Amino acid sequence: MSHPRPLTSRRIGLVGNSLTLEISSKAAELKAAGKDVVAFAAGEPDFDAPPHVKAAGIKAINEGRGRYTAAMGLMDLRKLVAKKLAANGFPYTAENVIVSSGAKHALYNALYAFCDPGDEVLFASPYWNSYPDMVRAVEGVPVPFPTRIEDGYEIDADALRRALTPRSRCLIINSPNNPTGAVYSRASMEKVAQVVRDANLVVICDDIYEHLVYADAKYVSLLHVAPDLADRVVVINGLSKSHCMTGWRAGYAGGPKEVIAAMGRFQSQATSHASAITQIASMAALEDGGLPDPTMIAEYDRRRRLMHARLNAMPGVKCPEPKGAFYALPDISAHLGKTHNGRLLRSAADVAQLLLEEDLVATIPGDSFGAPTNLRFAYTCSYENIGKGLDRVGNFFSKLG
Repeated sequence: MSHPRPLTSRRIGLVGNSLTLEISSKAAELKAAGKDVVAFAAGEPDFDAPPHVKAAGIKAINEGRGRYTAAMGLMDLRKLVAKKLAANGFPYTAENVIVSSGAKHALYNALYAFCDPGDEVLFASPYWNSYPDMVRAVEGVPVPFPTRIEDGYEIDADALRRALTPRSRCLIINSPNNPTGAVYSRASMEKVAQVVRDANLVVICDDIYEHLVYADAKYVSLLHVAPDLADRVVVINGLSKSHCMTGWRAGYAGGPKEVIAAMGRFQSQATSHASAITQIASMAALEDGGLPDPTMIAEYDRRRRLMHARLNAMPGVKCPEPKGAFYALPDISAHLGKTHNGRLLRSAADVAQLLLEEDLVATIPGDSFGAPTNLRFAYTCSYENIGKGLDRVGNFFSKLG
């Protein structure tokens, strides 16, 4: 008698849960139980969506506009997205644009449209922890290539070139970067562009943190330095970070018409379309050019400077200056192998677990980002909470044996 097949597919077995969401959920449970948790875990703004965006969503609900839309999104919204992308120097019209249920959805659509089973998808490490699982979900092969803390986690074109094989198909570029906070320089992007040309790669630019840049950093897209690559690049963006619309699921992509149309066909069968109410609210967000509140950016910058200074002041902690997004990724390798109340700290995951359980500080261990000796801190809580949380972290490290 043959053994029955498992209830779930082989393919779904390739995909894991989001560690960020798991730890954030645990922190939320502790908060709900009355614990004074400082949450550095989720990359979720602690600001609210702009009033005019919320008003547009409420008005749409009251007017009964929560009905089906075209799979690619409302045409008026696609025109606004195209206008916003064109202002960035990207040669797009509405036909080059698809609206999705968040930037993550758009990214998955693009991977599905670009990749066949066995194709290799390259991205710089440390990387956003969803990339490997999303690549595996389309039966591709994730291929991280290294960056160095000594270089501020700048993307390394030489490391990219060394990672190439005959199966290399797609490159994901994420700048400003999650989890490192790095903002890739024009010079580095020019070198990467040449690798893309030489290897005939297709590219997904994950630009969700486009507006979150600080100090002397400048957002530079691959298409800014290599407009000749427009026929093989898809740009992903959304409103979760710039307009604090994480739960609204408001994302979009721009790219070659053929690829965008393919993404639309897949989306039409997978989800039909993004929420109609969210699309209408997104139009309000983009009508003024889609720029975030500058006071929010200034506050992130203030928090960033505090976190960077405090982390680097801790013995045994190294943290390059994050110049974009809202994350810091300090290296804590000097503390691994030490003990805490008799418990050996073998990994950053051990440290993160104890920080949450005993000191009520939620961080994300770098293991899932390809950085097993690091912790990710998000400065998406108040300046005062950052100070309080880092007091606890510093005290934790000071007591290690």
